[in-house]
Amino acid sequence: MSGAKKSVLRDVPRPGNEKSLVVVGGYIGRTVNSCEMFFEGKWFPLPAMNIKRRQHSVVAVSRPDGHRLFVFGGYDGGEATNY
Repeated sequence: MSGAKKSVLRDVPRPGNEKSLVVVGGYIGRTVNSCEMFFEGKWFPLPAMNIKRRQHSVVAVSRPDGHRLFVFGGYDGGEATNY
């Protein structure tokens, strides 16, 4: 991970069993690659995805060594993504 991503993640809370919401990509007049987490009444920026996507699938996995999000498929605004 680059230094920029580490500094962004340093300020993001690490929810355990608390509820949080993560928003990944989407369409806000244009297709976006942003990721954000809503936790305890505040929004926290997360590292952006490597490509813009909308109409994609997201799977959340919780493991003892940390939480992971996996994003699959979607549309980047020009064509369908297959990764």
